[in-house]
Amino acid sequence: DGMESSGAEFPRRFGKVMSFSFDFSYHEPSNQWKHSRSLLLDHLNHEVDLMNSFFGICGFYAWKLHDSFEHYDVVGKRDDGITFHFKGTRRLKGSTYPEWCRIRFERGEVNIDLMMGIAYIIDHEKGRTEMVPGLSTDYDGRLARVMYNFEFQIEGDSSGYLTEAEMLMNTEVGIVLQNEGIQRINVRR
Repeated sequence: DGMESSGAEFPRRFGKVMSFSFDFSYHEPSNQWKHSRSLLLDHLNHEVDLMNSFFGICGFYAWKLHDSFEHYDVVGKRDDGITFHFKGTRRLKGSTYPEWCRIRFERGEVNIDLMMGIAYIIDHEKGRTEMVPGLSTDYDGRLARVMYNFEFQIEGDSSGYLTEAEMLMNTEVGIVLQNEGIQRINVRR
């Protein structure tokens, strides 16, 4: 409730968006074949999707800071001036999904702990922090919906939640960054 009613007001309250970050810590892969696979290639497309859904699609530069099967770290800057930082690990022993999302505005920020279901709205000018509890994430359901949508889109049974341009952008950035470390991504319409 608090996030929904405030969401449209964040730019009015805090100014323009300056940066976006997403950080996660997942469990070790259960499938042995993933132990030699790039975490960047497995996961970066999801962070790009999330960024595009929040701020719209635009071109960007991205730099790979690190990539291995258990850790990745990417930074970048969009053509609209928003900087981003995506990072994560898969080293946990248990099946938990800690995730943190941060949107930094000129005069404030929104920090969301997705596993705990709590958002913190921080007003830098007034020196106040508002906690919004009660957010929830159905991780298994979320993954299933994404995979079914992808399958139906490939089979031509339905349109996907991503456009063709978004799918190409997400695939291109992961493959090129894994191999080259820096990439300019343009929007194809």
